[in-house]
Amino acid sequence: MDVEVSTSAVSPGEAFEYWRTIAYYQFEADRRPPGGLANFKAQAYALIGPQGDLCLYRSSAVTGRRTAYQVRSDEGNTFNLGIVVSGRRYHRDETDGVTIAGPGQLFCYDAAKISRIAWEDHQGLHFCLPRDLVLTSVGRSLPPASELMKKLNRSSLAPFLRSHLSLLAREYESLSLSERTAMFEATVDFLLSVLREVLAGEPSSSSPTDGYAYFVAAKRVIQERHADPNLGPEAVAHALGCSRATLYRAFRANGTTVAQHIREVRLQEAMRRIAASPPGTSISAIAAECGFYDPAYFRRLFRERFEVNPSDVLGTQFLPQV
Repeated sequence: MDVEVSTSAVSPGEAFEYWRTIAYYQFEADRRPPGGLANFKAQAYALIGPQGDLCLYRSSAVTGRRTAYQVRSDEGNTFNLGIVVSGRRYHRDETDGVTIAGPGQLFCYDAAKISRIAWEDHQGLHFCLPRDLVLTSVGRSLPPASELMKKLNRSSLAPFLRSHLSLLAREYESLSLSERTAMFEATVDFLLSVLREVLAGEPSSSSPTDGYAYFVAAKRVIQERHADPNLGPEAVAHALGCSRATLYRAFRANGTTVAQHIREVRLQEAMRRIAASPPGTSISAIAAECGFYDPAYFRRLFRERFEVNPSDVLGTQFLPQV
């Protein structure tokens, strides 16, 4: 079934509530959008079928969340994967990990997990798939969104997936219904193939090996001690009572290194604190509290990781705790 919906026929004061009611599924939008109720506009196309939905949309800025109550109530049975066409999307997942996706970048949303989301004025396209279909295809549980997006973006298949989704978003309105259906089926197969490749060989959190147990325990130590300037592989291994070689193997089996994970935790904490701090707060002081003592090095790492400068998110409070 092919559907088109828009706020154009609704009065400005009622447009956002109308959109909240008909457009958001397994996602609770905050009752007042960032741009105000009177300025909200949105339009979407949806292709709805038994294998899932394809959604293409333009919308004013919106913020919202997925709560534990919602997950329990509706069983969180969808998984979304898509691309940002314009604007920027901020996502805080259940591990407090933040992912920022700008134009041409991939994003995901797992309705089985709590999260907090903020969109600027934007255009986007995503596939909303039955979660059971995705789990059956990849043969394991899904990692948190921040981890999955890092793995996806490191994949050699990521440029092909981004190019494919960007082209589909650009040409969608010119396609006939039969052409849209054909592209939907082909793209779902492509998405699932990419996810299988990205997650192939990784241990499932539901049945950890000894190495995975060390990996999980090490992540906990790093989260607790990330501000310690002396935190490194030797300190983590000592805290766990294992050798550095064992620790290195555990992280290598999960596609990362100890140093990379320490850096990621520190950057995520810095992002959270900077966004929650009022304008005028010293970014260098926040960086130091998170384990970064060279301001220039910190700014470079932050820009590389999030594709924005620390000053761009200072005081925005885009993503309060879920």
